[in-house]
Amino acid sequence: MLILECMSNEETRNEGRVVYNYLNMFHDLPVEPRLKRVLTKKSFLQTLEYSNENFIHVSTHGSREKESYYIDLPNGEVYPEDFEDFDFSNVQIIFTGCLLGRGDFAGRVSYITKAKYLIAPFNNISFVNSATFCILFYYHLFTRNSLSFSRSYTWVAKRLPVKGALRLY
Repeated sequence: MLILECMSNEETRNEGRVVYNYLNMFHDLPVEPRLKRVLTKKSFLQTLEYSNENFIHVSTHGSREKESYYIDLPNGEVYPEDFEDFDFSNVQIIFTGCLLGRGDFAGRVSYITKAKYLIAPFNNISFVNSATFCILFYYHLFTRNSLSFSRSYTWVAKRLPVKGALRLY
């Protein structure tokens, strides 16, 4: 499992690191969590290009300019069209950047990459709510013999009072 931490070195709330540390408390997960910090568009896209992981977690900020939503990296911006060379048909992915579930971002990325499943926040979401959602989600996904994004998403959505914060595509 690839966890991309896309927050600057100055930020103290790194939800990707929280998820990584949580998953490393288990000894018998069906995946091996791998954490990588990426700060530029080039390193972000290259890391995805060379990844062969079936589970990808992207801890990032999301932003909006007019009607375009994008991943807001410390040194660059990633738009849906930047994913045109990727085939995620066997990949289940979570983007935690605010608003990436809106507009044209998540839907287009899902369509362009043929992602098996994609989860992204529809609204602004706090660090605590994002980290809590992800921890509960991965707990269910990896310890309940589920390995199903849709079942784990439904399980968490029924228990976490952050309505509409994250959506499944």
